[in-house]
Amino acid sequence: MNPSVDIILKRPDKTYTPGSAISGVIQVESPTGQLSYNAIQLIFDGQLTLAHGLEGGAFSNQDKNELIHIVMNVASSGKCPRGRTEIAFDFPLDFKQNNQLFETYHGILATVKYTLTCEIQRGMFSKALHKDIEIVIVNYDAELHEPKPLDFEMTSAKLKKAVRQNPASLNIATLITGGTSKGPVTDNPPAQQVQQPISFKFKGHFNSRICNVVEPITGEIEIVNSTLAIRSVELQLVRAETIASTNTCEVTEIQNIQIADGDILPGTCLPIYMVLPRLFVCSTLRSALCNMEFEANVVVLFRDQSLVSENIPIILYRAHPQVSLDTKRQGQVQKLWTDVY
Repeated sequence: MNPSVDIILKRPDKTYTPGSAISGVIQVESPTGQLSYNAIQLIFDGQLTLAHGLEGGAFSNQDKNELIHIVMNVASSGKCPRGRTEIAFDFPLDFKQNNQLFETYHGILATVKYTLTCEIQRGMFSKALHKDIEIVIVNYDAELHEPKPLDFEMTSAKLKKAVRQNPASLNIATLITGGTSKGPVTDNPPAQQVQQPISFKFKGHFNSRICNVVEPITGEIEIVNSTLAIRSVELQLVRAETIASTNTCEVTEIQNIQIADGDILPGTCLPIYMVLPRLFVCSTLRSALCNMEFEANVVVLFRDQSLVSENIPIILYRAHPQVSLDTKRQGQVQKLWTDVY
């Protein structure tokens, strides 16, 4: 068996904040005998990659911006005995104060990735050993934002107005009330024009359009009435990435969950509950390099393949866990006090 190296962090979730220390052990396996080395280094890199120049379904150009680069010499020349050797390490994350901090994020046009690499340099005729792991960097807001509830309504009257302004929307009926996207992101083929009179009304609300990324998006939608049979009700999370240098904007779906399946009785209230994915969302970002914005789309699909949607721009932020916990406890105490007295 060949020798190998691994990085074991003290934090299993590999999540860190600026100013915190990354600590753990370098685990060296040498099953056949002693392992000689010239140096053992840890390299922490952070890069913001911006893609542009779409050709043939792929981006031809990528601009890489260095966010952080730390090199730590763990050990000078020496030998590791046969078996397993563990070398402890600890170093602080010192971001440059004049640079804007970017959270870990995996997108289409923009990707922010932080990598911790262990490199064991060996002799001229021996292959160096490498191990890379991704580190998740998050940035907590100093204060907890107040919730901003939002009510919405989807009616056939709005649809008829949209159709009069754009006759092409007869194929796929889309209600757009705001946001950055051009309606829901869908791969459904265009449906036939609806001949019968369309009449429907759906109303609902989001508990807040300013959302903590570690908490779910919640609310409800009520099916008041509909002359068309409903096939499905869905909630779609959409991101809009904009590259400042090329003024390129890409709107893509992050995830889609089904709230209800099949026709729904009038007067039914459907709960909205969506947990945000960890790596594919971040705090809403506006910078000189790129912008990252998000939307929540409520989509109602009918059996004739037509659909209507309500696009809700949302603002994401990351509350400190202790601040969020203290606020929840305060709210629970206040509610208990109100119920008793």
